[in-house]
Amino acid sequence: LLERALYILQDGICIVERDFTISYINSAAQDLLEKQFCNRPVVGNSVLDFLNEERIEIHKEYISKAFENEPSVLELEFSAPVWYEVGYYPMPDENGMITHVCLKAKDITKAKLLERNLKQERKERKNRIIKATIEAQEKERSMIGRELHDNVNQVLTTVKLYTELSYHDEIPNKELLKRAVHQINYCIEEIRSL
Repeated sequence: LLERALYILQDGICIVERDFTISYINSAAQDLLEKQFCNRPVVGNSVLDFLNEERIEIHKEYISKAFENEPSVLELEFSAPVWYEVGYYPMPDENGMITHVCLKAKDITKAKLLERNLKQERKERKNRIIKATIEAQEKERSMIGRELHDNVNQVLTTVKLYTELSYHDEIPNKELLKRAVHQINYCIEEIRSL
């Protein structure tokens, strides 16, 4: 019954002793390790024989911590794109002494791929927001430039004409100067609002 229950869970379960010898391994764990190393592990093998050389030390460390009653979980990428969450759990006997460690490997590939897709979508959305912001800023700058060129430039040209006409008259034309001052005030307000 236990073996059938562990098979239904589809998590790889491997119980190891202090010397890293396998005391129990379910078929899911055997299948997983056989895919990776083309050799099917059985009870009595060393679990270290079924680990990548570059990862042996980290697995030893986590197994040793579990024997010190410190459970831990590690995410590993096997062959791309396949990820597993490997848990290292102490197994105390009836006296509380930790005699074995249970290694549980759970396939988290779907979750990792969803996470990767979500990150990509977030990045694309962020880029769209940045692009829209830049376009809005450019549009605003363009509008301000047009406003400065069209409106303010025309007002200043008018002020220049009023001033020149008033300057060339023998008697300064106060009406033209008033209009020039009025137009300058309008121009100042327009620039302020821009």
